[in-house]
Amino acid sequence: MKKLLHILLFLIPILTFSQVTTSPSLPTADDEITIIFDATGSELDGYTGDVYAHTGVITSASTNNSDWKYTIANWTTNLAKAKLTRTATNTYQLIITPNIPVFYNITGTDTVTSIALVFRSSDGTKQSRPDIFTPIYAAGLNVTFTNPTDQSAYNLNDILT
Repeated sequence: MKKLLHILLFLIPILTFSQVTTSPSLPTADDEITIIFDATGSELDGYTGDVYAHTGVITSASTNNSDWKYTIANWTTNLAKAKLTRTATNTYQLIITPNIPVFYNITGTDTVTSIALVFRSSDGTKQSRPDIFTPIYAAGLNVTFTNPTDQSAYNLNDILT
């Protein structure tokens, strides 16, 4: 059983890939955010039509990840600001500008914790699955470890190069 678990833990990072990256890599609510979507392996793989984001945010008022707030349009509504720009065969980008509160028309004092996304064809018949959640960080100093990438665990006070 332990051997099987070790094999699965080894294979999971290899078999999965990130469909979405952001610039900046640690976005805050006040940033202009570029979301890069790689459609490879999704229903939109090789799709040649227009791709739109069905998007909202998860806030401090959300009860769970299904409780999207400030959704910018209904599923079948193709808004210009939700249209992705194709940058390569299976690569698209969406720019959230000038910042999250303006883009999503957030009028309250809710704290945004994630951007919720589903990318879809213009007619809504093809989509990315499952829902995609991009974390939003608090303003100030934020740190993420990008190396080592092997998902190792370390003890307090270990020295890493």
